[in-house]
Amino acid sequence: MGLAASDLWWKNDLYKEQCEKWGAYQAETAGMVYSAASGYECFKGFYMPFEAYTNTYGYEKYWSRTFNVLIEKLNSVAPQYPLICSPYKSSLYRMSKDSVYSFAVRFIENINFRAYDIIAPQDGSGSAPPDFDKASEQNVDDFLSAFYTASQKQVKCRFGVNIEFFSKEKGEFATATRIAKQREIANRYADVILSFSYSHYYAPKIG
Repeated sequence: MGLAASDLWWKNDLYKEQCEKWGAYQAETAGMVYSAASGYECFKGFYMPFEAYTNTYGYEKYWSRTFNVLIEKLNSVAPQYPLICSPYKSSLYRMSKDSVYSFAVRFIENINFRAYDIIAPQDGSGSAPPDFDKASEQNVDDFLSAFYTASQKQVKCRFGVNIEFFSKEKGEFATATRIAKQREIANRYADVILSFSYSHYYAPKIG
């Protein structure tokens, strides 16, 4: 079950002041969701929509406050259910595979993940064409490999991959061939594979 979030994370001047407030807001939402949905068999856990992305400014040290406030609440309300989050590679920052790895290490170390929580990075294919080219394949593999290696440095939770079905051509759906290649890459690293992007903002065209 996805939790509500705020677009304020895009405002750089609010990072320090807002992070714990975001966590408290999502913790409150988690409590409400759990009280309403826990009786349903389909309820399997919580999805954290907070958009954590690779960056060179150290934002992850602030974001950890958001995650940790939420996790503390989950420990008291619904400790048996996992939390899933999906960091992604931002195009706003030029980062090598090594710098992505360093970011991922800090991100994981600062958050109080539990053994059954899942870090499932978005595979980044949304910025690729509907059919993969070799450069796109390599970019996806480099990103997931860096994040996976970081997750193994200090194993705190499960590792998954969030496969993106949309493409950089707005409204275009990825081809079956590209999705098969995405699954092939994800299977090199993932304990679990998921996708939320079918109804994302680059949804397939509706006739």
